[in-house]
Amino acid sequence: MLHRVERTALHYDVGVGSSPAHAPAQSLLTIIRAVAELSSKGEAIWRRNKGKSVIRIARVRIHNNGSRAVLLFQHSDRDAADPSFSELVTGETRTEQKGLGEGVAVSAHMVIDLTPSARNPHVYQAVLEHVPGLTKYYVEQALQSVVRKVAGYRFADINGLSGQAYPVLSFSTRLQESLFAEVAKGQLNQIVFIRHEQLGDGFDNEPAVLPKEETYRLQAVAERSGKGVVALMNRLIKSGRDKGYTSAKFVFTNEDGKTKQPTFDISRAENFEAFVAKASQFEVEDDLAQCEAEIRADVSRKLDALLQRHVAGLAA
Repeated sequence: MLHRVERTALHYDVGVGSSPAHAPAQSLLTIIRAVAELSSKGEAIWRRNKGKSVIRIARVRIHNNGSRAVLLFQHSDRDAADPSFSELVTGETRTEQKGLGEGVAVSAHMVIDLTPSARNPHVYQAVLEHVPGLTKYYVEQALQSVVRKVAGYRFADINGLSGQAYPVLSFSTRLQESLFAEVAKGQLNQIVFIRHEQLGDGFDNEPAVLPKEETYRLQAVAERSGKGVVALMNRLIKSGRDKGYTSAKFVFTNEDGKTKQPTFDISRAENFEAFVAKASQFEVEDDLAQCEAEIRADVSRKLDALLQRHVAGLAA
């Protein structure tokens, strides 16, 4: 459940490409300006699940010098369960039913540094308020959907022929340094994938339902340390999730010679992302609503400070 004044911010690299790939990429500032114009009309919307789930880029604010942008995302889901409340002493509960045409709603702020990375002119830094229902996947898909509506542009190819292009945005999780740095400095030994299967009637004389655990062990023989091991771990985790495994365990030896075996829930990408992403904590004085209608200045300032500190760290 969301805390009333405490939040977590996750760090991302935002890549800007183009479709077709040989078209020149636009600056992120140009793209966000186009998104802001559509948002001001109330039309920056991505509808999914036959219109039962709607994600809006409700507000966009660009700093006067064009250095950073603040976006407020809102997600309203008709299929989400009605919220319930329970009296702390008596335990008496009540449920608030959604009205006609309403969906349970959440919001999340995102701050983007509109100055590209010194190492890559097409990569930018961003921080996103971590809110279930507005994870990287939803934010990326909503933003890309809106961008395609408003940010198309013409370009001339190497033969001088004119063509139509669209920006392509991609969000990459900036991994927390503690876990992956520890593995990279040590040595990865094994990755164990686990999934559970429910067995119904016929397993024994009683109509019992018992869990079955299936494990799949991979022995690391290459890319066991350094930067390569991070890419290997992420690649295998995605493959394990695609094959239906729900948990993964890394068995590795750190640089002090100690063997560690952390286990992760990989059943949903957002669970694993929230666990391994570089995260920062912040707190505000006034209560945060589950879904804010406007950009909160205090949240914006907190996220902006975290982003500036992160960018400064990358440049150091």
